[in-house]
Amino acid sequence: MRKTILKIAISLSLIFSMNLLSAQDIKFSGQVFSKNNSLDDVKIEVFDNNEKVVEDVTRKNGKFKLKLAEGKIYLVKVSKDKFVSKTIIITALVGKEKAKEGFEFDIEMEKERDFRYVSKFNVDDPVAHVFYNHSKQEFDWDKELTQEKHDEIAALKELNKDKRNDKYSKF
Repeated sequence: MRKTILKIAISLSLIFSMNLLSAQDIKFSGQVFSKNNSLDDVKIEVFDNNEKVVEDVTRKNGKFKLKLAEGKIYLVKVSKDKFVSKTIIITALVGKEKAKEGFEFDIEMEKERDFRYVSKFNVDDPVAHVFYNHSKQEFDWDKELTQEKHDEIAALKELNKDKRNDKYSKF
């Protein structure tokens, strides 16, 4: 009897120790909006090596929460009917350091109709990259990539507007 209890205690200790040594979960959250309005029912899908590992849907306030294991690179696809989907990369490689906290970011969605007269930007190209900044010891984002994609989207919207005006100015 004592040997059985001892074996159970050792087994539980090992399991508990292994859980402490395993990778930490990191919280990512944010809000999805379009033209300053929160969007509900936006699908947030997270992939690890092309396998869906997490799925969430935004609430009425457009907010979402993700809990991702440290030590991986994730592809996050954000989609809603009648809106252009967006892709974000999250590099959750923290290493031996412990992340102070997760990361919060907002995602602006564009309506498909805003690109009716031009070819849409490639939705598989990431519009943002979130990564762990070891010098700051916190999560950060690639501001240059995001600005480049915002500029590209704005230029396509303007081109769409010009083409629409050209089409209807003939009448």
